[in-house]
Amino acid sequence: MIKSLMLEPGSPFPDLVLHSLDNQAEESLHGLKKKKHSLLLLIQGQDARVLALLQEFEKRRELFNWYEAPLIAVFASSQDVPQPWSLSAAKAWALAPGSVLAPGLAWGCGYLISRHKTLFSVYPDLAAIDLDQVERDLMVWEARHC
Repeated sequence: MIKSLMLEPGSPFPDLVLHSLDNQAEESLHGLKKKKHSLLLLIQGQDARVLALLQEFEKRRELFNWYEAPLIAVFASSQDVPQPWSLSAAKAWALAPGSVLAPGLAWGCGYLISRHKTLFSVYPDLAAIDLDQVERDLMVWEARHC
């Protein structure tokens, strides 16, 4: 993605209509967040390193629960979802049928969204996301807003 087209930290994060892969319900991203931070992962294809990231988040879910920062895993296709889906820390979502990613968003990226629905951090490579860095980003956000 061309860097100038990417969302800038502090900008309002676009809403997405998501389709639950377990019960077929649709929900807006902003409705799902419920005034919480969230780590949004836009996952396309299957990659062992991304699966390892999901499993690491699962192991550390209590920490991210403390920050009120759930993981929202959005898959480009239901075929991209690892089977069986065994993460209790996150549901598997896809974009609702007929929806497209908002301008400035890209598959294969992660986004830390603040509870105020603004972008705080962009992680341009899902396979390289360091959850320690995500935690530091959450601490910085909290320090700036307390």
